Amino acid sequence: MAIVGSIAGSVASAIVGANTDPKPPFSAGGAGGPSYDTPLVNLVYDSEQINLGMAANQAFGVIGNPAGDKLYVHDIGTEIQEWSFTPGTLSGATETATVVAAGTNIGFGWNDDGTKLFVSENVGDDIWTHVLSTPYDLSTAATRTDETYYRTRMSAGTSVLQGVEWNDDGTKIYVSASNHNLYEFDCSVAYDPDTASASPDNTYATGQTGVQRDFSFTPDGLYLVTSSNDETVRVHELSTAWDISTASFLASYNLGTLSGGALANLSGVYIDTVNQLLYGVDRTVGELHQFSWAA
Repeated sequence: MAIVGSIAGSVASAIVGANTDPKPPFSAGGAGGPSYDTPLVNLVYDSEQINLGMAANQAFGVIGNPAGDKLYVHDIGTEIQEWSFTPGTLSGATETATVVAAGTNIGFGWNDDGTKLFVSENVGDDIWTHVLSTPYDLSTAATRTDETYYRTRMSAGTSVLQGVEWNDDGTKIYVSASNHNLYEFDCSVAYDPDTASASPDNTYATGQTGVQRDFSFTPDGLYLVTSSNDETVRVHELSTAWDISTASFLASYNLGTLSGGALANLSGVYIDTVNQLLYGVDRTVGELHQFSWAA
Protein backbone atom coordinates (compact mmCIF):
# COMPACT_ATOMS: atom_id res chain seq x y z
CA MET A 1 0.00 0.00 0.00
CA ALA A 2 1.58 3.16 -1.19
CA ILE A 3 -0.97 5.31 0.63
CA VAL A 4 -0.48 5.02 4.37
CA GLY A 5 -2.12 7.10 7.08
CA SER A 6 -5.06 8.52 5.11
CA ILE A 7 -8.41 7.38 3.80
CA ALA A 8 -9.43 10.39 1.77
CA GLY A 9 -12.03 10.11 -0.96
CA SER A 10 -9.33 9.74 -3.59
CA VAL A 11 -7.99 6.70 -1.75
CA ALA A 12 -11.41 5.04 -1.68
CA SER A 13 -11.88 5.79 -5.37
CA ALA A 14 -8.54 4.22 -6.18
CA ILE A 15 -9.50 1.06 -4.34
CA VAL A 16 -12.81 0.72 -6.17
CA GLY A 17 -11.16 1.40 -9.49
CA ALA A 18 -8.61 -1.33 -8.82
CA ASN A 19 -11.28 -4.00 -8.62
CA THR A 20 -12.37 -4.36 -12.23
CA ASP A 21 -12.64 -8.15 -12.53
CA PRO A 22 -16.03 -9.62 -13.60
CA LYS A 23 -16.81 -11.65 -10.47
CA PRO A 24 -19.96 -10.54 -8.61
CA PRO A 25 -19.86 -8.99 -5.13
CA PHE A 26 -19.76 -11.47 -2.26
CA SER A 27 -23.01 -11.76 -0.25
CA ALA A 28 -21.71 -11.85 3.28
CA GLY A 29 -25.00 -12.78 4.91
CA GLY A 30 -26.46 -15.14 2.32
CA ALA A 31 -29.72 -14.25 0.57
CA GLY A 32 -30.66 -10.71 1.51
CA GLY A 33 -27.43 -10.19 3.44
CA PRO A 34 -25.09 -7.25 2.89
CA SER A 35 -22.67 -7.52 0.00
CA TYR A 36 -19.38 -5.87 -0.77
CA ASP A 37 -17.10 -5.50 -3.73
CA THR A 38 -13.82 -4.40 -2.18
CA PRO A 39 -13.76 -4.55 1.64
CA LEU A 40 -12.71 -1.53 3.74
CA VAL A 41 -13.69 1.11 1.17
CA ASN A 42 -14.59 4.30 3.10
CA LEU A 43 -13.28 2.80 6.33
CA VAL A 44 -14.06 4.99 9.37
CA TYR A 45 -13.37 4.81 13.10
CA ASP A 46 -16.52 4.17 15.14
CA SER A 47 -15.20 5.35 18.52
CA GLU A 48 -16.24 1.95 19.87
CA GLN A 49 -13.66 0.25 22.08
CA ILE A 50 -13.21 -1.94 25.14
CA ASN A 51 -10.40 -2.40 27.61
CA LEU A 52 -9.46 -6.08 27.74
CA GLY A 53 -8.05 -5.95 31.25
CA MET A 54 -4.76 -7.44 30.12
CA ALA A 55 -1.35 -6.33 31.32
CA ALA A 56 0.50 -3.71 29.29
CA ASN A 57 1.95 -5.02 26.01
CA GLN A 58 0.16 -8.38 26.38
CA ALA A 59 -2.99 -8.12 24.20
CA PHE A 60 -2.35 -9.61 20.78
CA GLY A 61 -4.75 -11.40 18.40
CA VAL A 62 -8.48 -11.23 17.65
CA ILE A 63 -10.95 -13.41 15.76
CA GLY A 64 -14.76 -13.64 15.61
CA ASN A 65 -17.60 -16.08 15.08
CA PRO A 66 -19.69 -16.18 11.85
CA ALA A 67 -22.65 -14.28 13.35
CA GLY A 68 -20.41 -11.42 14.39
CA ASP A 69 -21.72 -11.29 17.96
CA LYS A 70 -18.64 -12.79 19.59
CA LEU A 71 -14.98 -11.84 19.54
CA TYR A 72 -12.09 -13.85 20.92
CA VAL A 73 -8.89 -12.11 22.01
CA HIS A 74 -5.66 -13.70 23.21
CA ASP A 75 -2.65 -12.30 24.97
CA ILE A 76 1.00 -13.05 24.31
CA GLY A 77 0.92 -15.51 27.21
CA THR A 78 -1.68 -18.23 27.83
CA GLU A 79 -5.04 -16.42 28.09
CA ILE A 80 -7.87 -16.41 25.52
CA GLN A 81 -10.97 -14.30 26.23
CA GLU A 82 -14.47 -14.54 24.73
CA TRP A 83 -16.53 -11.34 24.45
CA SER A 84 -20.25 -11.20 23.55
CA PHE A 85 -22.05 -8.13 22.22
CA THR A 86 -24.50 -6.77 19.66
CA PRO A 87 -22.64 -6.23 16.36
CA GLY A 88 -21.72 -2.59 15.91
CA THR A 89 -21.74 -1.78 19.62
CA LEU A 90 -18.39 -3.06 20.80
CA SER A 91 -18.34 -0.74 23.82
CA GLY A 92 -21.22 -2.76 25.30
CA ALA A 93 -19.36 -6.11 25.09
CA THR A 94 -19.09 -8.35 28.14
CA GLU A 95 -16.50 -11.03 28.78
CA THR A 96 -18.30 -14.39 28.83
CA ALA A 97 -15.48 -16.95 29.01
CA THR A 98 -11.73 -17.33 29.47
CA VAL A 99 -9.53 -20.32 28.70
CA VAL A 100 -5.87 -21.06 29.35
CA ALA A 101 -3.97 -22.06 26.22
CA ALA A 102 -0.46 -23.42 25.75
CA GLY A 103 2.89 -21.72 25.50
CA THR A 104 3.10 -18.22 24.06
CA ASN A 105 -0.03 -17.39 22.04
CA ILE A 106 0.63 -15.49 18.82
CA GLY A 107 -2.40 -16.16 16.57
CA PHE A 108 -5.46 -18.33 16.13
CA GLY A 109 -8.15 -19.52 13.70
CA TRP A 110 -11.34 -21.64 13.62
CA ASN A 111 -12.32 -24.71 11.66
CA ASP A 112 -15.54 -24.53 9.62
CA ASP A 113 -18.03 -25.27 12.42
CA GLY A 114 -16.44 -23.73 15.50
CA THR A 115 -15.58 -27.04 17.19
CA LYS A 116 -11.81 -26.57 16.85
CA LEU A 117 -9.72 -23.54 17.69
CA PHE A 118 -6.14 -23.61 16.40
CA VAL A 119 -3.62 -21.55 18.36
CA SER A 120 -0.19 -20.70 16.98
CA GLU A 121 2.80 -20.36 19.29
CA ASN A 122 5.90 -18.43 18.31
CA VAL A 123 8.22 -20.46 20.53
CA GLY A 124 9.03 -23.42 18.30
CA ASP A 125 6.55 -22.43 15.57
CA ASP A 126 3.89 -24.78 16.92
CA ILE A 127 0.15 -24.99 16.33
CA TRP A 128 -2.06 -26.32 19.14
CA THR A 129 -5.68 -27.45 18.87
CA HIS A 130 -8.51 -26.82 21.31
CA VAL A 131 -11.61 -29.01 20.79
CA LEU A 132 -14.92 -27.39 21.81
CA SER A 133 -17.95 -29.49 22.77
CA THR A 134 -20.24 -26.54 21.94
CA PRO A 135 -19.35 -24.59 18.77
CA TYR A 136 -17.83 -21.15 19.38
CA ASP A 137 -18.38 -21.49 23.15
CA LEU A 138 -14.95 -21.01 24.66
CA SER A 139 -16.14 -22.24 28.06
CA THR A 140 -16.44 -25.75 26.55
CA ALA A 141 -12.90 -25.82 25.12
CA ALA A 142 -10.55 -28.60 26.15
CA THR A 143 -7.47 -27.40 28.00
CA ARG A 144 -3.90 -28.47 27.28
CA THR A 145 -4.21 -31.34 29.78
CA ASP A 146 -7.08 -33.00 27.87
CA GLU A 147 -6.39 -35.85 25.44
CA THR A 148 -8.24 -33.96 22.70
CA TYR A 149 -5.69 -31.16 22.90
CA TYR A 150 -2.61 -32.01 20.87
CA ARG A 151 0.50 -30.24 19.62
CA THR A 152 1.71 -30.15 16.02
CA ARG A 153 4.75 -28.64 14.40
CA MET A 154 4.43 -26.10 11.58
CA SER A 155 7.82 -24.68 10.72
CA ALA A 156 8.04 -22.68 7.53
CA GLY A 157 11.60 -21.51 7.93
CA THR A 158 10.16 -18.19 9.09
CA SER A 159 11.70 -15.68 11.47
CA VAL A 160 8.80 -15.82 13.96
CA LEU A 161 5.43 -17.52 13.42
CA GLN A 162 2.48 -15.15 13.82
CA GLY A 163 -1.15 -15.72 12.71
CA VAL A 164 -2.88 -18.87 11.47
CA GLU A 165 -6.00 -19.35 9.29
CA TRP A 166 -7.70 -22.06 7.19
CA ASN A 167 -9.50 -21.96 3.88
CA ASP A 168 -13.21 -22.77 3.77
CA ASP A 169 -12.87 -26.57 3.64
CA GLY A 170 -9.75 -27.12 5.76
CA THR A 171 -7.54 -28.34 2.93
CA LYS A 172 -5.22 -25.34 3.19
CA ILE A 173 -3.64 -23.75 6.24
CA TYR A 174 -1.97 -20.33 6.17
CA VAL A 175 0.56 -18.86 8.59
CA SER A 176 2.06 -15.39 8.68
CA ALA A 177 5.56 -14.54 9.83
CA SER A 178 7.35 -11.47 11.11
CA ASN A 179 9.46 -11.51 7.92
CA HIS A 180 6.45 -10.03 6.00
CA ASN A 181 5.59 -13.30 4.27
CA LEU A 182 2.41 -15.38 4.23
CA TYR A 183 2.75 -19.15 3.75
CA GLU A 184 0.18 -21.59 2.33
CA PHE A 185 0.29 -25.34 3.03
CA ASP A 186 -1.90 -28.07 1.56
CA CYS A 187 -3.35 -30.58 4.07
CA SER A 188 -4.25 -34.15 3.08
CA VAL A 189 -6.81 -34.34 5.91
CA ALA A 190 -9.12 -31.38 6.49
CA TYR A 191 -8.28 -29.27 9.56
CA ASP A 192 -5.42 -31.53 10.58
CA PRO A 193 -2.17 -29.54 10.82
CA ASP A 194 -0.24 -32.81 11.15
CA THR A 195 -1.02 -33.61 7.49
CA ALA A 196 0.26 -30.32 6.06
CA SER A 197 2.85 -30.44 3.31
CA ALA A 198 6.44 -30.45 4.52
CA SER A 199 7.19 -27.10 2.90
CA PRO A 200 5.00 -24.17 1.78
CA ASP A 201 3.05 -24.74 -1.43
CA ASN A 202 2.82 -20.98 -1.97
CA THR A 203 4.49 -17.92 -0.44
CA TYR A 204 3.26 -14.33 -0.70
CA ALA A 205 5.16 -11.17 0.30
CA THR A 206 2.52 -8.94 1.88
CA GLY A 207 4.50 -5.69 1.67
CA GLN A 208 4.02 -4.81 5.35
CA THR A 209 6.88 -2.62 6.54
CA GLY A 210 6.39 -2.89 10.30
CA VAL A 211 6.55 -6.16 12.24
CA GLN A 212 3.90 -8.27 10.51
CA ARG A 213 1.24 -9.58 12.86
CA ASP A 214 -2.19 -11.01 12.16
CA PHE A 215 -4.18 -11.47 8.94
CA SER A 216 -7.76 -12.22 7.97
CA PHE A 217 -9.45 -13.61 4.83
CA THR A 218 -12.96 -12.73 3.67
CA PRO A 219 -15.24 -15.82 3.76
CA ASP A 220 -15.09 -16.22 -0.02
CA GLY A 221 -11.28 -16.32 -0.02
CA LEU A 222 -11.07 -13.50 -2.56
CA TYR A 223 -9.68 -10.81 -0.26
CA LEU A 224 -6.96 -10.81 2.36
CA VAL A 225 -6.26 -8.21 5.04
CA THR A 226 -2.78 -8.14 6.61
CA SER A 227 -1.45 -5.98 9.44
CA SER A 228 1.72 -4.82 11.18
CA ASN A 229 2.67 -3.01 14.36
CA ASP A 230 2.96 0.37 12.59
CA GLU A 231 -0.90 0.41 12.61
CA THR A 232 -1.02 -0.32 8.87
CA VAL A 233 -3.48 -2.76 7.32
CA ARG A 234 -3.16 -3.80 3.69
CA VAL A 235 -5.92 -5.15 1.46
CA HIS A 236 -5.02 -7.77 -1.16
CA GLU A 237 -7.21 -9.33 -3.86
CA LEU A 238 -6.92 -12.98 -4.96
CA SER A 239 -7.92 -13.74 -8.55
CA THR A 240 -8.36 -17.40 -7.52
CA ALA A 241 -10.04 -17.95 -4.17
CA TRP A 242 -7.69 -19.11 -1.40
CA ASP A 243 -4.65 -19.25 -3.72
CA ILE A 244 -2.18 -16.68 -2.38
CA SER A 245 0.01 -17.07 -5.46
CA THR A 246 -2.73 -15.07 -7.25
CA ALA A 247 -2.82 -12.27 -4.64
CA SER A 248 -2.16 -8.65 -5.55
CA PHE A 249 -2.07 -5.49 -3.44
CA LEU A 250 -5.00 -3.05 -3.55
CA ALA A 251 -4.60 -0.38 -0.87
CA SER A 252 -3.53 0.39 2.68
CA TYR A 253 -4.96 2.16 5.71
CA ASN A 254 -3.35 3.42 8.88
CA LEU A 255 -5.65 2.63 11.79
CA GLY A 256 -3.71 4.94 14.10
CA THR A 257 -4.42 7.88 11.83
CA LEU A 258 -8.05 6.92 11.26
CA SER A 259 -8.65 6.67 14.99
CA GLY A 260 -6.98 9.99 15.73
CA GLY A 261 -4.26 8.21 17.65
CA ALA A 262 -6.67 6.19 19.81
CA LEU A 263 -5.13 2.94 18.53
CA ALA A 264 -1.37 2.39 18.63
CA ASN A 265 0.94 -0.63 18.29
CA LEU A 266 -1.50 -2.72 16.24
CA SER A 267 -1.04 -6.41 17.02
CA GLY A 268 -4.21 -8.13 15.76
CA VAL A 269 -6.85 -7.53 13.13
CA TYR A 270 -10.12 -9.26 12.22
CA ILE A 271 -12.56 -8.46 9.40
CA ASP A 272 -16.31 -9.16 9.83
CA THR A 273 -17.88 -9.00 6.36
CA VAL A 274 -21.40 -9.84 7.60
CA ASN A 275 -21.61 -6.58 9.54
CA GLN A 276 -18.88 -4.74 7.59
CA LEU A 277 -16.68 -4.18 10.61
CA LEU A 278 -12.93 -4.28 11.21
CA TYR A 279 -11.44 -4.83 14.66
CA GLY A 280 -7.93 -3.93 15.73
CA VAL A 281 -6.03 -4.76 18.94
CA ASP A 282 -3.88 -2.12 20.63
CA ARG A 283 -1.12 -4.13 22.29
CA THR A 284 0.33 -1.28 24.35
CA VAL A 285 -2.75 -0.49 26.46
CA GLY A 286 -4.74 -3.69 25.91
CA GLU A 287 -7.71 -2.27 24.00
CA LEU A 288 -9.89 -3.53 21.15
CA HIS A 289 -11.14 -0.94 18.64
CA GLN A 290 -13.93 -1.02 16.02
CA PHE A 291 -13.94 0.41 12.49
CA SER A 292 -16.64 0.11 9.80
CA TRP A 293 -17.08 0.63 6.09
CA ALA A 294 -19.98 1.29 3.69
CA ALA A 295 -21.18 -1.22 1.08
